[in-house]
Formats: sequence, C-alpha cells, structure tokens
Amino acid sequence: MSKPQVSIIVPTFNDEKRLSSLLNSLDRLEFQEPYEVIVVDDASSDETSNLCFEWSKKWHPYTFHYVRLKENRGPGVARNAGLERAEGKIVAFTDSDCRVHPLWLKNLILGVNPEAKIVGCGGKVKAISESSAYARLYLFHKVLEPPEQLHYLVTCNCCFLREPLLEVGGFAGDIRTPGGEDIAACIKLWKKGWRFAYQKDAIVYHDFDSNIRSFIRTWYNYGYGCSKVVHKYLNPEEIYPHPGQKITDENYWPGYLMNPPTTGIRSGIRDLKYQLRKCRENNLSLLSTVEIISLTICQRISHLYGWQTAKKELSKNNP
Repeated sequence: MSKPQVSIIVPTFNDEKRLSSLLNSLDRLEFQEPYEVIVVDDASSDETSNLCFEWSKKWHPYTFHYVRLKENRGPGVARNAGLERAEGKIVAFTDSDCRVHPLWLKNLILGVNPEAKIVGCGGKVKAISESSAYARLYLFHKVLEPPEQLHYLVTCNCCFLREPLLEVGGFAGDIRTPGGEDIAACIKLWKKGWRFAYQKDAIVYHDFDSNIRSFIRTWYNYGYGCSKVVHKYLNPEEIYPHPGQKITDENYWPGYLMNPPTTGIRSGIRDLKYQLRKCRENNLSLLSTVEIISLTICQRISHLYGWQTAKKELSKNNP
C-alpha cells in the first residue's frame, strides 16, 4: 500500500463503545487518496485494546494503527503520540465520542493551503442527538459557529499540516484535562504566521454531555486549561478584548475562552443575549429557553472557577 496522504488521529480513554461507533463511521469515508487511522489509547482500563486488536484484523480502506500509552497522560500527550506515529502530510483529528460524515475528510482538507499560509482547517460540529438542552446549548455555541477570522480549532474536527505542527511541538502535554491543549498548539502556529480556515461541509457528529455533572466538569476543565495556556503562551497585551475594551464580533472569538474573569463576565453577558436570540430563532418553548439560559450561566461559573483555580496554582508555584 502506498504512503498515506492523510493520518487520522483519535485519542481515547475508557470509551470503547463510542470508539466502536466512530471506527464504523471511518470505515464509510468516501476518500480516494491513501490514508491511515491511528488510535491512541491513553492507558484505558476497559476493553479498548481488545476492540482495536479485533479491528486491526478486519479489512479497511485505510491502514489501521493502535498505540497504547503506558500511563494516562491526558489528550495532549495522546495526540502528540499519534502525531509522532503519523506518516501523512496532513494530520486530521477527531475524538472517540464522535462520528464522521462520509465526506468529512474530503471536505476538511480542502481548507488547507500552505501557499496562502493556511496551516489547518476546522469543520462543522453537529449533535448525534439534539433532544437534550445540553446538545442545543453546544449547537448554539460560538466556538462551533466561528466567524471568518479563526483563531483556533476544536480538535474533535480539524486537520493540520503535519510538519508545521511538529515544528511548534504539537499539543500542550502539561495540561492533563481536556481543554486548552489544542488552543496552545494553535497559538504557537498563529505566532509563526500561520492561519486557519473553516469548511462547513466537513461534518462531525458529537455525543455531547448528557447530565449536569459531566457538563460542569467539562467547562471547569476548559477554564482550567485555558487559564494555563494564557499564562504560559500569551503576554498580557495579547489577551483581548482587554478589560474595559468593547467586545465585538472580531475580538469576541479569541477572548471567549481565554480571557480573565473581568472580560469573561462581560462576554458571558453577551453570550446570554446570543443564546436568547438563538432560542427565538429556533422557536424553542419557554421551558427549553429557561433550560438553555440556566445552563449558560452554569457554564460560565464553571469556566471562571476553573480559570481561577489554575491561576492560583500557577501563582503558588511561581511566586
């Protein structure tokens, strides 16, 4: 088999059932060029290894690789392990709690253009099921509905040129929880002059949080990880919108997840207005609207708490 042009990297941890669904969807990709799938097992204790062993014995339209880490190190380290194993010129990323559209990969890589300094591309994220308020909140989220000026990509649906990503050290391996490690990689690429594109027809279906506990944990982790990223990779003048600066569509995007609490509160108010507008546009009932707004407030509090926790830890370690 000829050398793969694209490497699809999937980090996973104790998620064998959803991983099986993802692998089935990857089997149905409509993609003519040679490609490979690399599953990186972050030291799972379930049947992930047996699943991947059985999967490796089947025929697939791609080369299948299974990499198992000796200890649980977090998604950043897992993605980097896949990145080091990859042979493709382009590396695409998705997660084990996702399923991909048959045309996902074909459409996703169309956005990459090294001559135009476009190093990576993100795609559209939809919910596997839109029945819960949690799923609707994510679908209304600006991170999944980006503007033209893209500052970072979400790693459940993105691709990069492999060499530039390797040159900046890949993903942040010091952030153990999911959240922030992907933003760190994008910040480093952005500072090198690279930019990102968006392809709305590159579709991934995501299995979003289904209960309040996992929802709070997810957004706490985002706040925690993003706080570490900001204090490690950005100078104060690079964090925008600055406290007191008007929030616009242009600067709202980078500031949404990465700003300190002063700006986070202001952008949170803006987000509440945005969610209300989306509820009206989608003709949601009063009860559903109240659910969305309540979750938005819960999301913001969890994010800010995670941010402050990481900030205190960093201050303690670097007095």
